[in-house]
Amino acid sequence: MSGTALYRVAGFPALSVAGILDVAKGAVGPVLAGGRPWAPPRPPTGWVAAVTRSAVPDARLRALALHACAPDVAEELHDRLTGLGADGVLVGGFGPVMVVHTGPGPAGIAWWWEPA
Repeated sequence: MSGTALYRVAGFPALSVAGILDVAKGAVGPVLAGGRPWAPPRPPTGWVAAVTRSAVPDARLRALALHACAPDVAEELHDRLTGLGADGVLVGGFGPVMVVHTGPGPAGIAWWWEPA
């Protein structure tokens, strides 16, 4: 039973409160907006393609792979960016303020082309 369903059973449907936990098959896990169970994120393939499209002739690629409690995603981004020839890709976590507002899972990249 999802956390949202528990609120309805408890008699609080008018509160429009969304559950934050999903209890299914003996396991407890977080729930996304809309009531879907949370799944580990995967980085969109378009991110690395955007880096490639932005290439500057005779420049070195510098990049950061950032994440909010998703180090596996950041490491995958690191590997993809390194595969493009990026010099010293840094991996870092979002600060606690960002995680409080987004929850676990978001990831992203920042990049720039440094003149050689």
